[in-house]
Amino acid sequence: MDNFFDIENIIDNTRNSLGNIVTFDLANLQDSFLQSKIGMVVDNAVNAGLKTVLPDFIENQVIDIKDAILQDGIKAGIDEAISNSIDLGKSVVGIFTGNFENISQIQNAVKKGGMIDAISSVIDKGIDLAIDTGLIDKNIGEVISSGKKTIFKNISNSVDNSLEKQVSGIENLDKYCEKWQTAYREQNLTEMDKAYKKISKQLENIVPLESTINKAREIENLHNLIKNSGGDFNISNDTIELAKVL
Repeated sequence: MDNFFDIENIIDNTRNSLGNIVTFDLANLQDSFLQSKIGMVVDNAVNAGLKTVLPDFIENQVIDIKDAILQDGIKAGIDEAISNSIDLGKSVVGIFTGNFENISQIQNAVKKGGMIDAISSVIDKGIDLAIDTGLIDKNIGEVISSGKKTIFKNISNSVDNSLEKQVSGIENLDKYCEKWQTAYREQNLTEMDKAYKKISKQLENIVPLESTINKAREIENLHNLIKNSGGDFNISNDTIELAKVL
């Protein structure tokens, strides 16, 4: 363990997705996460909105109607609306590096990039198309059309709630990191493992930000270094610094 290259090899060999995440283009990684996350939120929001507009319909019927509205072309349009509004929002709020640094920037970009209006416009076309092509019964279509404001409001609220959950997710990640640090200072490997698992799980559900990635990577490297040394906490300062930068 005193050999520099042995230490580096241990860290490299045990690095998993927490460390590898920084090898990707962070801006693209963030955009991909947001597009996927918001896309799922929109899908669920449309489903919930239709349940409100069509209260007498059973679950399967509502899903069939939603699928008729959100056809492949419409889904692609939603993805494009999300992507374009993110790019526009970045420009409007002055994020010229392409990377979001915090959730507040994302919230501002979503608002100022006109994401909700863009998504609503695409879904509006999907409703009209489904009616015109007979995918939705004309009478049902008229009910849905009259309740479009309810559906769009549900989308807006759902996206806002999703971003608020991101704020909570970042806060929870910070708490887990603090717990890991406390357990590390106390040389309590069991508690370190518990906190580390929560950190890994939390990272799956929050947008990748450079600050959180760096913090998680540092913990991961040091955690795996200790684990692979048989739980030995007698690590030199140079080794600890190495774990921070690899």
